[in-house]
Amino acid sequence: MSGKGIDNSASQVPGNDGRYVIVITRWNENIVAGLLKGATRALAATGIKGDQVEVVSVPGAFEIPLACQAAAQRT
Repeated sequence: MSGKGIDNSASQVPGNDGRYVIVITRWNENIVAGLLKGATRALAATGIKGDQVEVVSVPGAFEIPLACQAAAQRT
């Protein structure tokens, strides 16, 4: 299923077998929920399965870079 504005050609790119982390903030939850839905839909359009994606929720925008750093350092 193709979404509006989503380039499905990415599904042809090898390497979709990795792990992915989406970091979201609990601040402004109504807006963030829509962004998260769009991000997961875009990942799914490239062939990335839901079990490959971890969603990390932090209290505010200040903590986002720290959560990204922690996710990148995990093995």
